[in-house]
Amino acid sequence: MKQATKDLTSGNITRNLLLFSFPLVLSSLLSQAFGLVDMLVAGRFLGEAGLAATGALSSFHSLFNSIFFGFLTGTSVCSAQLFGAGEHRELRGMVRNIALFVAGVSLLLCGVAFLLRVPLFRYLKVDPLIYDDAMRYFLIVLGGKTAMFLSHFFLCTLHALGNTVLPFWMSLFSSLINLSGNIFTVKVLHWGVAGLAVATVVSNLIALAVYFAVIRKCLSSMPGGKEKLPWRINLAEIGKVMRYGMPTAFQQMVMYLCTFGLAPLVNGLGVSATAGYSVVQKVYGICSSFYYSSARTVSNFVAQCVGAGKLGKIRKGLFAGFLQGMIYLMIPFIPFFFFPSGVCGLFFTKGYSGEALDTAVRFCHVYLPFIVFGFLTNLFHAFYRGFGAMKMLVISTTVGAVVRLVCSYLLVPDMRMDGIYLGWMIAWVAEAVFAVTIYFLHYRNEKMLRFRCRAL
Repeated sequence: MKQATKDLTSGNITRNLLLFSFPLVLSSLLSQAFGLVDMLVAGRFLGEAGLAATGALSSFHSLFNSIFFGFLTGTSVCSAQLFGAGEHRELRGMVRNIALFVAGVSLLLCGVAFLLRVPLFRYLKVDPLIYDDAMRYFLIVLGGKTAMFLSHFFLCTLHALGNTVLPFWMSLFSSLINLSGNIFTVKVLHWGVAGLAVATVVSNLIALAVYFAVIRKCLSSMPGGKEKLPWRINLAEIGKVMRYGMPTAFQQMVMYLCTFGLAPLVNGLGVSATAGYSVVQKVYGICSSFYYSSARTVSNFVAQCVGAGKLGKIRKGLFAGFLQGMIYLMIPFIPFFFFPSGVCGLFFTKGYSGEALDTAVRFCHVYLPFIVFGFLTNLFHAFYRGFGAMKMLVISTTVGAVVRLVCSYLLVPDMRMDGIYLGWMIAWVAEAVFAVTIYFLHYRNEKMLRFRCRAL
């Protein structure tokens, strides 16, 4: 039991958060490797068109995934609070309910996406040169989404219980399977872009099988864990979880609706713009995975503090999360900022030089330093999520999304891709200012926290 779970509120807080966050950061980075490997193999072996085909629908995949990932991140807060309060039976029941709920809803939404695939491609202005490859990649990945969502749910549950080591090794194992599968399907079987999608789905299915076995063993080892609970959906219990899951899902959906709304603007600038933007999104994804994982540590810590009634420790945990997050952010930022040509060049065929690479390099040099504001936003979002202040989470994200959309559509006609990047930068700053200001006005000390906790 000691190896399966971890009480983050007991002992040295800084040490607890650091030990908890380190494997979490590595796990998140390995999760990023799924998409990263697809893009690297596509760019190196299939060229600019292959890279664009895997990235043309990335805004839709991000939006679709965000609904579930946001919901599941919210459920992990509920899991952490139940664990912190020692309510193990309720925790076991919640895990069973949410697993069935996620499986049913994801299958339904995947079916709807399949039926609407043609209008979707038309809206996103997918270039005719990559249309067929993009469609094949889209359909295969769509078929494996349910397995991916269930794996993510079990991973979030383990994080809520204080276990980040096992998810790290599982992420490493899955990434190696994905990498070997990509090379085999593309270089040996010559399946092209479709091979990348097949390898991703297979690795997700293997991860799901392992996570299911681990979660089952972990829950059964808790006090009363041998008691048989029915595998059925309990709407009353799901309703309780919705309080945490749905606002986070909505918050994530708002954020990625913005990206989805910008996709036609980017794709309309041509294949090179789509390919370059795909690389930029991956650069941002790698950087944000470091500080996002650190912030998730803070979210779980805050949730356990709320469950255990230890509100006085939250401020210290937030400060520790800030320091470790800044350190983590510097790890990917330094190579991207100082060696952008070499790093971004890895996504293209050897000797490639063109608009796609130029725009990616320019993003790293000019706009990437402002990601520190994105880190600040994410840190305080983690606090709001863990504390249960979902309204503030949604409002803050909406502010950033609206600012980014408006600025991008105003700037792109004159600045092309730089308009997209500048709009993004302005949104980072605006949302960070809002999130930090709200915290200092309403949540900055224990007295305020206890008042807000009673109001929840």
